[in-house]
Parts: sequence; C-alpha cells; structure tokens
Amino acid sequence: MAASGVGSDGMIATAPSRRGPRLLALAYFVFFALLIAAGAAIETWGDPRGGDPVVRLTIAEPQRNVTLAPPQSGGPQAPPTVPGQPAGQGEPVPPPIVPPAITHPVRVGAMLVADPALIESTDSGPLPKIADDGTPPMRAYAAPVSDVGHPRIAIVISGLGISAKATAKALETLPPQVTLAFAPYASDVQRWVADARRRGHEVLLEVPMEPFDFPDSDPGQYTLRAGVGEDANTQRLVWALTRFTGYTGVTNLLGGRLLSDADSLEPVLTYLARRGLLFFDNGAATHSVAPEVASRSGVAFAQASATIDSIQTAMEIDRELSELENQARAHGSASGAGFIYPVHRACGAMGTGPRRPGLCSGTGIGHSDGEEIVSAARMSRPASFLKHEDMPYRPCVGIMLVNREGLVFVGRRIDQTIEGWQMPQGGIDDGETPLQAARRELKEETGTDKADFLAEMDEWLTYDLPQHLLGVALHGRYRGQRQKWFAMRFTGDDSDINIQTAEPEFGSWKWLALEALPRLIVPFKRDTYAKVIAAFRDIAGPLA
Repeated sequence: MAASGVGSDGMIATAPSRRGPRLLALAYFVFFALLIAAGAAIETWGDPRGGDPVVRLTIAEPQRNVTLAPPQSGGPQAPPTVPGQPAGQGEPVPPPIVPPAITHPVRVGAMLVADPALIESTDSGPLPKIADDGTPPMRAYAAPVSDVGHPRIAIVISGLGISAKATAKALETLPPQVTLAFAPYASDVQRWVADARRRGHEVLLEVPMEPFDFPDSDPGQYTLRAGVGEDANTQRLVWALTRFTGYTGVTNLLGGRLLSDADSLEPVLTYLARRGLLFFDNGAATHSVAPEVASRSGVAFAQASATIDSIQTAMEIDRELSELENQARAHGSASGAGFIYPVHRACGAMGTGPRRPGLCSGTGIGHSDGEEIVSAARMSRPASFLKHEDMPYRPCVGIMLVNREGLVFVGRRIDQTIEGWQMPQGGIDDGETPLQAARRELKEETGTDKADFLAEMDEWLTYDLPQHLLGVALHGRYRGQRQKWFAMRFTGDDSDINIQTAEPEFGSWKWLALEALPRLIVPFKRDTYAKVIAAFRDIAGPLA
C-alpha cells in the first residue's frame, strides 16, 4: 500500500510512481527492433549499394572473321582499315585475319602467312603440317637471310599479341630481322601476326608451360604440365598450335618445371618435329633439359644464351647486346631473348643513331658491322647438320598386297604429315629372314596374314630421306631405307583387315589401282615405287 501523508503546505504527498521508466524502456526496445527489422529488409529485398554512383560503358565487340583478300601482284600492299574507323586515326590497325577456310596461299606483301599445303584442317583450327613435297612450316615461313658468312645473332622478343598498344609499338620499333613470339590467347592475334609478317618478321608461337611455382604463376588453362600424361599435353599443345598460322615454331611461355622433366617434354618435342616446327628455348628455365631431349626427338632446336632484359634499363640491355656480339664472334653465332615491354622502351631510349642501329632499326647488331641479326629458324640446330654419308640405311621389307580384282592395299599413316599413303613396310628384326619379316609386318599393320606369296624382287631398293627429315624420321638414326619387296595375293575378305592393331601404323586404308600408286606417294619414295610396280606388274593383275 502506498505511503501517504500531509505536507507542510497542506497538500497530500504521494510516493513516486514506477510506470514512467517502464514506458521509456519499452520505447527503446521498439526503436531498436524497428532498426533491426529495417536492416534485414534491406539486406533481403534492397540494394545496399543502390545509392553509389554508377558508370556504364558500351564495349564494342572485337572484329572477327575478316577475310584477308589475296594480294595484288606488284608493289607493296597498303595496310587496310577497320570498317567504321577513319584511316590514320586511333591505334595502328593490322591487316585482317586469315580466312577460316584457307583454300589458296595467303601472302601479305611478299611474306607467306598461310598455305593449305602446310595446314591440316581440324575441329580446333588450322594445324601445321609438313607439305606433301616435304617442305616443313619451319622452312616455308622462315625469314630470308643472306649467306655472307658473318657471325650471326638471333634475337627473339616475346609477349606480343596481348596488349594491342604494346604490340603495335613493338612492330613500329623493332627491325624485321628480330623474331617475334606471340601468345595464343587474344582473339585477334592472327591479325597482328599478319602485320608482323607484312613487315618482314619471322614469327614464333608462345606455348604456355608449367613453371615451378604453378599455380601461383599460371600461364592459362591450356598449360602443358609435367606428369599429366602425353595425351593431355598433346591436346593442349594442339589447341595452341591451331590459334594462328604463319609461324616457324614454338617457344616456351614460362615452363621451368616442364622443361626440367625429360619424360614430359620429349613427347611434346617429338610432336613438334613431326609437324615440321622448331623449338626455341628462351633460356628462362635454369635447369632445362631441352637440348638433350631435342637431340633425341629430332626437333630443330635453338636456345637463348642470354636474356637481354634481365635488368630493364637501356644501358643494361645495351650491355647484354654487346655480350651477344662477343659470343657470336667467338662461336660464330649467339641467341638472345627478351620481353616486349622493356625492349621497345629501351629502343626508344637508345634512339636510332649510329651507335646502336641494330636492335632498333638495322641489320647490324650495333658496335660494328661484322655481325648479322638473323631469325630463330636460321639459328636452330636442324637436321641439315647431319650428312647422308654419315648415316646407315635401315634394313626393311615392303609388301605389295593385291586382292582378287588386282587392286593394291595402301594405308594412310597416322603421322601423315611425314609419310602420306603407302604400302605396308617395316624393319627386319634380328634373326628374321626378309620373308618372315614381311609376313610379320603384314599382320602388324593390316591385322591379317591371309595372303599367299607371289614373288620377291631380286634386288634391294634404297631411298634417301630429304635433308630436312634427317634426324627426325626413322627415329633419327638412318639416312633412309634399304628394302626387299614382296608381292602377295590377299585371300581373305575385307572384314579380315583391321588396322586398329596394338601399335597402329595407319589411320585409314583402301584398295587402289596399281597405276595410281605413284601420285599418292611422297616424292622421295616415288622412284622406289615405280621400280616395284615395274617388277610386279605382270603378276599383280586380277584373277581370272
């Protein structure tokens, strides 16, 4: 019960009430509850950044699939312009890209950019191959060089094709004797390659390879990696090789780990050899086994002996170039590698005066006129260093398998970029007679031994590999083949033939008229096939 009493002024005094503080607490509770509810509502249905300033940019689609017209005869070609862009304004514009369907040789000025004879069409794109006449891309796309006997220096600048501004600046600054390496990632890289070719540069493709600090340093999803297996790396390599045309070979983009793993690297270099491409090791991998692996695989190979822009100043780059000159004088040749940004900046710092005309504007490397800048292809260690007379013939057999209609079995080799169509043939194992080897090879390559012996040539026939295949074909050990030929009559049905053997030699096969054989055979075997046809013509006809 509340206490009460009479005050001194005669009024009744009542004890203070507790209702006020309770109302105040309730008000605070409701206020904070509403704040929490509002925050939850904004988080759920609102945009907390709705009041921030916003800038919207319209980004134009990159131009694609612009057809490169065949060059007009006579005189240099004027560089094209991009539709909708006035000539002479904006960034320098390279020629349009090579058309998707390459049906004829494409040249920019005097320089070849694409040739259907050097291309295998695949779902991924144009894959380089050795032409039927034996010409490899390494030779077809190589920059011309004088044969003056001077010490030679190759300089390879990488990193082009990523930044349009930097690529354009490098093309303006660097002389045509410098080899340029393009990364495969930009959608318009073919246009820049065409422009580089128009200016006389030889071109390499940068293939992403696994570094030691992968994935902290990650050159992209198509990186060739150590330990992933040959098939996986071949698929990634094919992706890179089909990004553009017009290059003589491949160089490494990073790659310290892959280049130190011989087991992973050898299938890669062997594949490049079969495609007629060179490999340029840019020297960044300190423990590279590429020189030894290249010798085994037979790939044309060069390695940079110096990185010219390790210290990115004009003075230090100038000093490295001087050291390259010294190496070239001492050994006859030297190779250096650099990256696009410091090199073209150094050229701007050096100028084009008489002291250093070479890297930035001329053919001499700089301090004297005694050295010559050449392309990477001219500096590679090709099979041309090998001599036919220093190598043996491989002892082999060949089989002309004739069916009842008088048609001859031919298969298209899986590595068709080297061989093309041919009759079954193969080596003679130790302890085998030639006839035993012929029956074994027939079974191994066609999946059947249903055949009767008809005849054997008395003489052994020989053929020599062309120079560019020495050290590449036939495991790199032979100058050619010394063959004993047999004629056999096929006694089975077509269903007995199965080229999907344990180690398949052919990707496809067919029966062919005897007289049609020479035109499908690679040129360096045609004389041999003509002699085989002449020897077996009378017994290889249809059965009565």
